[in-house]
Amino acid sequence: MNYFYKDLKGRGKMKQISANIITWDPREDKTYLNGSQIKLSKGEVAFENELMSPGKALVTWYSQQNYQINRNLAKLPLLARGQTYQLKLVATVEPRQTLYLKVSFYSRFGEVVQTTFIKDLQGEFEYPKDAYEYRLELINAGVKKVNFKYLILAQAKLELQSGYCVQTGSSLGAKIAIVFTEPDLRALITTKPKADTVIFSAYRPQAYFEPSVGEKIAEVADKAEQLDFIGNGALSNAVAAYYSNKYQQKLLITPQLPTEKQLTHLPVNLSDLQATFEKATIYHQNMKIEDDFAEKLYENNVAQDDLRVR
Repeated sequence: MNYFYKDLKGRGKMKQISANIITWDPREDKTYLNGSQIKLSKGEVAFENELMSPGKALVTWYSQQNYQINRNLAKLPLLARGQTYQLKLVATVEPRQTLYLKVSFYSRFGEVVQTTFIKDLQGEFEYPKDAYEYRLELINAGVKKVNFKYLILAQAKLELQSGYCVQTGSSLGAKIAIVFTEPDLRALITTKPKADTVIFSAYRPQAYFEPSVGEKIAEVADKAEQLDFIGNGALSNAVAAYYSNKYQQKLLITPQLPTEKQLTHLPVNLSDLQATFEKATIYHQNMKIEDDFAEKLYENNVAQDDLRVR
């Protein structure tokens, strides 16, 4: 049976980018090259330089940049003046505590307005009201080796876990929808949940199998009479199927199914999920509004009354 949502008004009102994933590409980003050994593999950077002077920047990212002049790309998102944000560096550093983050804010005329240092690889800063642009730098404080994965720039109020965040509706009743958004390696997409809804959002699919995710779902399951597990794409469908099978509860997915290759680094395989997929309820998205369809589905608690058969 084909399911579709009966009301598609109000697109784009609920979804927002709450966190940006900043990667390091030595071919594009301003990188300290003198004497450095750099290896880029699967999106991660291995950097080694035992002769680099302290205080120098390993890499610099820009929010605005003239590519014709500097040949560096602007990778940083635009931020709201007066708002507080958090930074979290996901990397292995040798020796420990020998690398810190520097955030520099500039006026429209290129003058430094304010500088913030974050020395514990995770901290907060407030974007100055008179700032026009900003830059992020990884500063050497005696570091020898760095295995850089990614940098997270997020709203300060967002509670970041190990690669994911969870949002719970104002109240949870007997029937609860547990929604997994499709992982996005560039950003963490969140949407405001309504009552009887728990939404997990991630920027890497492995995060959905963290023990803390399982603990949260178990906590919700203990209080509910019925759970609906919902996916929103190939990878999130696999995650929803995994938990649906574990709890023997209803599964709703989109038609996209994962390949075995996509599941390579996840603790599930396609053959184990096949029977669960066959029993799932399929909901179809209108491709013209694919980005907003699931959002409207979440907003209406994924109740069967909000879907209809054609």
